[in-house]
Amino acid sequence: MHFTAKSAFQYYLRDDGTFASVFQAATALHGDEIGMPRLTTRQRNRNNVPASSAQEYYRRAVFLPFIDCCVAQMKVRFNKQALSYSLSADRTSAVTLHQQ
Repeated sequence: MHFTAKSAFQYYLRDDGTFASVFQAATALHGDEIGMPRLTTRQRNRNNVPASSAQEYYRRAVFLPFIDCCVAQMKVRFNKQALSYSLSADRTSAVTLHQQ
């Protein structure tokens, strides 16, 4: 099975168990129960996602946006056009160094 970093991040987006283990480890490091921030009906300056528990809140407000951002950055940085440009730039610099 071909397993890449991008496919791993996409797996984390679908898998609930991964965040559960991360949240349990964070709770153990914190040494106390992690609570939910106060939610209001009209809030503009931070995430106000509906959740019934602190684990669900932090999964929706922090974990999923972070993983989604990582996947988007990988798509931008490692698309075929960017990689071909990088390879051509490496070849050009190698030729320039060889000529000196």
